[in-house]
Amino acid sequence: MRATVVTFTPGARTAWHSHPVGRRCSVLSGAGRVQREGEQVQEIRAGDTVIIPPDTRHWHGAAPGKLFSHLAMSELNDKGEGTAWFEHVSDADYNAAPAPVT
Repeated sequence: MRATVVTFTPGARTAWHSHPVGRRCSVLSGAGRVQREGEQVQEIRAGDTVIIPPDTRHWHGAAPGKLFSHLAMSELNDKGEGTAWFEHVSDADYNAAPAPVT
């Protein structure tokens, strides 16, 4: 298990990526965004936990104009493989209206 605190400046985000064993992100501060491929962007805030299933393409980062920090926890698979990185997140994906909070 690897646990890393990651902080994003306003507007910063990862590229699309996936994790072979999945990932758990616990939001520590600020406001962020996360999107799983094929789903609407979600806004996340301090206290929220996001579970990303294995091999699910997704991205995450700070919400526009906000700082964002999260604790990211993930593991390597039995072949020693970790994060697979893909293309950069487009401005259109990043700036899409978040799903309503339910």
